[in-house]
Amino acid sequence: MLGPGRRFWIINKVDDIAPYVVGPLTVLRFKQFLPKGEVISTPEGTSDRKKSLIQVWTDPGGLRTLAAADIRLQDPRRTGR
Repeated sequence: MLGPGRRFWIINKVDDIAPYVVGPLTVLRFKQFLPKGEVISTPEGTSDRKKSLIQVWTDPGGLRTLAAADIRLQDPRRTGR
């Protein structure tokens, strides 16, 4: 999915700001996939990850941790294609 050389876009959603598109970004290297659900227990208790996350090294940007649901493999600003 997000292998080296793959271009992708991110839909960035911030409170009180309309969603906007960032990209294209190019994957340099895939680091890891972090599934949603229970995270490792700590002395304070357990916590749940609300979204699946993907970590990739990108150009530009370096290491990015992204919510999987916010990634698009085609430019979402272009319609009809």
